[in-house]
Amino acid sequence: MKELLKERTARIKKIFPKLENESPLYGEISLPENIAANLVTASKFVVYDCLISFYKDDTFNLDLPIEAFFKTYKEKIMKLPNITPNGLLLPKIEVLNSVNFLNKTVFPLMEFLKLKGQCEIACPVNLRLNFGVDRSSEANARPKSSTFWHTDIWAGHNANEIMIHTPIFGDFKKNGIASAVPPDAFFPDFVKAIPSYEGLPVTAGLDKVAHRPVMKVGRSYIFDSFLLHKTVSEGEGIRGIISFSIKLKHKVKSDIYMNPLRDAEYQSYSEWEKMGSETMLVSTKKIAKGKAKKGRKKGSFITYADTFNKVSMIDDNRS
Repeated sequence: MKELLKERTARIKKIFPKLENESPLYGEISLPENIAANLVTASKFVVYDCLISFYKDDTFNLDLPIEAFFKTYKEKIMKLPNITPNGLLLPKIEVLNSVNFLNKTVFPLMEFLKLKGQCEIACPVNLRLNFGVDRSSEANARPKSSTFWHTDIWAGHNANEIMIHTPIFGDFKKNGIASAVPPDAFFPDFVKAIPSYEGLPVTAGLDKVAHRPVMKVGRSYIFDSFLLHKTVSEGEGIRGIISFSIKLKHKVKSDIYMNPLRDAEYQSYSEWEKMGSETMLVSTKKIAKGKAKKGRKKGSFITYADTFNKVSMIDDNRS
């Protein structure tokens, strides 16, 4: 396992030469002020768009600073039906303009990280909200709850992927992430998709050796797909984070799990460059309350939580 971790960590360092505070399978990068500030603004606007679209008779003050905005409207945000139990905000037809604006705003981060030629990039990006101690007990008890130790591979991500997390707001000391390197027993038997994260032998005792990085706004955090991690929910506030995964072109020998069911979720750097301007993400589903449908298609637990289409805004037949 030590040699595998060394090889995977070396790959991260090669792809991200600006890496700071690196440790096995993990590192962080300081962002330019304009990129960090634009991500904060775009994220707040997406949630604002969801609020005014769902609570049509209410008024929301977009001019509030982001911390005050989420504190003031916490209860209503928690009841938005397009937020999954794990806090993922799903794009719906009413908010496609703001979601595409967010995708467009994330691309300068991809440029800064110099991802061109290195990988394919997941689309759309994830905006996740964690509600701390107010997170529902039902969500915490789900077999795939992010509060259990897990790797992104167990959720169906390919072994040659890296997740990039960028904090937007909130208390990441109390409502953050814990991480740990995998034990020897992890490889190769647990390098695969797993439908339940609870009670696995490779996660026993991780709390005793875990690292609790305190994420900060203005930085991006790099997680290798082998890194074990979990959501920490100890505070009363909300915290927000933008995440997206990249599928690397350069593979190492430990990249033994591939999930073709996720292929459609990735696009090239040149395709991403057009997102929010020449290409738009679209959905036909509305923000609406309703009971979740029982039963899922085979393999659906290892794909994205929803489906989308992409539409080109360029008329190829124009004169």
